[in-house]
Amino acid sequence: MTDNLFHILTFTATGVICLIIALFTYLFFRKNFNTLISKIVKRFSASVFKKSFGWIIIIIAMTGFFSADFRGCSSKSYYKIIKDREFIVEKNKSQIAKTLYRTILSLFLWTLIVTIILSKRGKKS
Repeated sequence: MTDNLFHILTFTATGVICLIIALFTYLFFRKNFNTLISKIVKRFSASVFKKSFGWIIIIIAMTGFFSADFRGCSSKSYYKIIKDREFIVEKNKSQIAKTLYRTILSLFLWTLIVTIILSKRGKKS
C-alpha cells in the first residue's frame, strides 16, 4: 500500500468512525430528549429543539474530526509527513479523541439548555 493511499484510507476511516460516534450518540439520546422537550416547552419550540438536537450533536462532534492539528509539521514536507505512518495514526487517534470530547461537550450544552428551560419554567409557576 502506498503512503498516499494509506493516508487517504486512514483519514476516511477516521472520518467515518467520528460520524458513527456522533450518530450513535444522537440515536441513543434522541428518544429521551424528545420526550423531555415535549413535556417542558410549547409545541413550536419543542419542534425546533427536536430538529436541532441531532444536527448540533453531529456538527459539534465532526468539528473534532476536522480540527486535525499538524503543529510542528511546518519544517517537514508533505511527503515526509505521509511516509511517517505512526504520525498519521497518532493524528487519527487525536481526531477521534477530539470527537469524543466534543460529543461530550455537545451533550453538556444540551443539558445546560434543558436546565435553563426548566429553571425559567419553574419561576413562572
